[in-house]
Amino acid sequence: MNQDAYLEQLAALQAAAWPAGTPRQPHYPHGRQPLSEYLRAWARLQPEAPALDFYGARLSYAELDRQSDRCAALLVELGIEPGERVAVFMPNCPQLHIAFYAILKCGAVYAPVSPLSKALELSYQLKDSGA
Repeated sequence: MNQDAYLEQLAALQAAAWPAGTPRQPHYPHGRQPLSEYLRAWARLQPEAPALDFYGARLSYAELDRQSDRCAALLVELGIEPGERVAVFMPNCPQLHIAFYAILKCGAVYAPVSPLSKALELSYQLKDSGA
């Protein structure tokens, strides 16, 4: 099967499986802008609303924005420049989200690495990502 026929078939399968009444195009309530700007918008609009709820520990949008700003400043101070890849070796926890937004805020590239990775997997992921 050639590429065009494959893509046509794939589009038909996707159209048939798409849930009725669900938009087919993304909706951007704050316009098309970087994800970090969405965090800033939610921090302004509903600063005390929970952005994260982790085992009962809540982090508001304003606090997530503040803490990620601080982390971004630290990353820049440590020499991280726009476009550099930054590996994050953490489980899913509030600090992971803080680091994620901090990396985006300083223009770097988030490169997640699972803490469950074995040494060989970790080595490959770090080399492959350029982190």
